[in-house]
Amino acid sequence: MAPVRRARATAGADPDAIYRRILAAIIEHRLAPGRKLVEERLAAVFGASRAMIRQVLTRLSHEMVVTLVPNRGAFVAEPTVEEAREVFEARRPAH
Repeated sequence: MAPVRRARATAGADPDAIYRRILAAIIEHRLAPGRKLVEERLAAVFGASRAMIRQVLTRLSHEMVVTLVPNRGAFVAEPTVEEAREVFEARRPAH
């Protein structure tokens, strides 16, 4: 990630908007598979608390978009081809 300007955490930070922006960055490959997601840096970028960022990363991990590694942090998931296919199938809208 490029250096970021420090921003104060605000009570108005929206976890859903942060979730959508991180998810979009991952889907659009602006955040590459295996990339470490640093809570402090994300908190500064979004003007949110680290606790809020942790909540968003946990949500992304439940969707298998982010991998949480104890004592190491959060990383953009690196799914196998089969795992990626399963995730896309599960997300495909029913017709």
